[in-house]
Amino acid sequence: MPLSDIYLLVHKQTFGSEVLENAYTFVKLDEGTSVDLNNGFAEDILPAIQQIQCAQIVTQELNTYCLGNLGDSNIKDINTAGHLTGEQMLPVFNAVGYTFRPSSRVVRPGSKRIAGIPESDQVDGTITNSAYITDMNTLKAAFGAYVSDDDTNFFALCIVKRVKYNPDPEKPDHFAYRLPETDEELVYSQIGAVRTSTKITHQVSRGNSG
Repeated sequence: MPLSDIYLLVHKQTFGSEVLENAYTFVKLDEGTSVDLNNGFAEDILPAIQQIQCAQIVTQELNTYCLGNLGDSNIKDINTAGHLTGEQMLPVFNAVGYTFRPSSRVVRPGSKRIAGIPESDQVDGTITNSAYITDMNTLKAAFGAYVSDDDTNFFALCIVKRVKYNPDPEKPDHFAYRLPETDEELVYSQIGAVRTSTKITHQVSRGNSG
């Protein structure tokens, strides 16, 4: 699989002046571009995300680029709020958790945290509202399905293994992790299953796209 088939999509949201970001990696299954992926995410996944978010959480943009072709990039302005209006929201560090199980053992499972939970839909840290749980499962299904903006150019969520490297030769024991930069470095797996839980977890991706 060439690196030119792998895309990074950063979903940027805000809560007041605070930035919340979730980064997703997708594999291209047809002939689409970053524009197609942004449009497909906005049509197939974003509405399900916003359906479990209070209106205090506002999606600002989708920023996508191809790892193997930096010229294939797109920023899609959105500027729409979560769909749950008139609700008291839990603190922004509270979130609904999703676990992405890979279809191959070459990579570890991934996860996403979606903030914006209404306080009234939970009791002592557990989601209890049946309608909200239904919407959580709708998002779970959206994460597990292909996305497309025209029913021909499809993308699938995947997990890309980060590359361990030394960013500072003067500190040989210091390591960091980055996305692959060549075809030879690419190790990835499509998602085989998506899981969620009514137990409220914590948002750990505020202010970064890791």
